[in-house]
Amino acid sequence: MGATRRILAAALAAGAAALGLAGCGGDKSGADAPLVRPASTHKATGPYADLTGRQLMDRALAAMKAAPSMTVDLRTTDDSDKAFHFTTALTRSGKCAAAATAGGDSLQIIHAGGAYYLKADAGFWKAQGGKNGQAMSRLLAGKWLKMPEKQGRNFAELCDLSVMLDEISQGSDSGTFTKGAATTVGGQPAVTVVEKDTDGTTTDILIAASGTPYILRAFTPDDPSNSAAFSGFGKAPRISAPPASRTLDLSAFGNPDISI
Repeated sequence: MGATRRILAAALAAGAAALGLAGCGGDKSGADAPLVRPASTHKATGPYADLTGRQLMDRALAAMKAAPSMTVDLRTTDDSDKAFHFTTALTRSGKCAAAATAGGDSLQIIHAGGAYYLKADAGFWKAQGGKNGQAMSRLLAGKWLKMPEKQGRNFAELCDLSVMLDEISQGSDSGTFTKGAATTVGGQPAVTVVEKDTDGTTTDILIAASGTPYILRAFTPDDPSNSAAFSGFGKAPRISAPPASRTLDLSAFGNPDISI
């Protein structure tokens, strides 16, 4: 599976499994390879000139795993070509604030203070609430549903930075990583690493060319609708629980199993 598809799949694994998307993984067989290649008769130039594509990918993944917080922006389409947009600010401590839109539907998620809070459209509550779906859609209009940690386990991978990055790094060892052209992401210089799967699928992974080698963007050139962008590295988001006056407890609806 290519990088963009796996990154998206990892972030959406809490329930949007139908949207299978891209990841990058280290090469176990080359785990002990030196980060700096032996000198040659032709001196390499440019950012990361002495690193192979695989080595640069490993270094970028290590940088991502060391970041205490970041913002992730994911875009794709489902099987019926409906646009899906998901963005989340998340931290290694587990705090997160996320929002998803698919067509005319929307969902917001907050994880803070040992609980999950969900705010969604009426259609979502009708589908998720079972026999209480109609009541949930009515009572939760404009309000947040509070879910204890255990009941909110379906959303853990959307809010736990460590879990998400672990999923991203578990890529196939059979793919290849090749350095490509220099480029920019939002005005920031970047180096392209092209991942090629055994099935021929390619993913462009854009890595910061200066400072910490974070992954800034990943996308599938053959299908630009699949993309993942990363920003806000180390900038702790301000996340707090909604006011009690705007929340209702899951137990009031018989503790249905909620997922996306």
